Amino acid sequence: MSDSPGLAFWASAVLNRDGIEPAAYARLANHPKFIEAARQSARVAVARHTGNPLISRTIKDIRRVMYGVFVLYLDARGELSLKTIRDVCVELGLASPGYAAAILLRLRVMGFVTRDTNVTDKRVRRYIPSPLMKKAFLELLGNELLAFGIIEPEALAAAEALKDPEVFRFFALNGGRGLSRILKKAEPDLLHLFATRDVGIAILHEIALSGSSDDTYPPKGPVRMAVAPLARKFGVSRSHVFRLLRDAEKQKLLQRDPDQMTGRFEESLRGALLRFHASGFLAVAAGAYQAINDASHQPARAHF
Repeated sequence: MSDSPGLAFWASAVLNRDGIEPAAYARLANHPKFIEAARQSARVAVARHTGNPLISRTIKDIRRVMYGVFVLYLDARGELSLKTIRDVCVELGLASPGYAAAILLRLRVMGFVTRDTNVTDKRVRRYIPSPLMKKAFLELLGNELLAFGIIEPEALAAAEALKDPEVFRFFALNGGRGLSRILKKAEPDLLHLFATRDVGIAILHEIALSGSSDDTYPPKGPVRMAVAPLARKFGVSRSHVFRLLRDAEKQKLLQRDPDQMTGRFEESLRGALLRFHASGFLAVAAGAYQAINDASHQPARAHF
């Protein structure tokens, strides 16, 4: 298909780059089905958070997503233990080695890891990713590929391939190697406010999906910003939603009409949300493309 260049093309637009290659982003953003794919990604994200509270808690903000990538990376390297957490903390520059025990405790409290009972050396406590956490990530990644498949048909096959444990292991390895660069990013983007709040991105998606049926996505016209319904839908407090909307307005990302419980997105927020979808599509597609190739042709590497 002339308008579907293949995963290799999209992967080259982001791999070994600090951002999306401009020409590739323009091609994606101007694709006649990009808005449809972005809207589908948002719908599925909202359904994921409202349909399964356990999975929603696993990936409810960017910090938890990063912790999840960290766990999956350690497991893919071959061992998840206090020692390997300490080693990777040093390698990635995440924290001093002394914080490793606190990180492990946090991972256990969040339910991201569970004790590995299939060990012969009882002196070493080893862990594995919890099934729920792993399921949440597989669902998240697979859904992004399915939405991207509206634009790029090869993404549909990649979504199926990611179910292969070996392909997923390489995906986790490659994702973990990029953690340091992501965490050291100097300037937060415009969606940082939503990404760091509980279900903030899902709330943003829900608002963006509430525009008129004849409007584009994200809407240029009025959207619903009723605090109470949003709080009920996502299982958070009204004050949480109120603060999120208030702070977004202070940052000039949106305008609110509290009396009418409506508002409008500023163009800066519309652009940031579209770029968020594009970045998500390309990051997952590139990761899947690379993992499929690695699983087919290269041995696993447990180092940088």
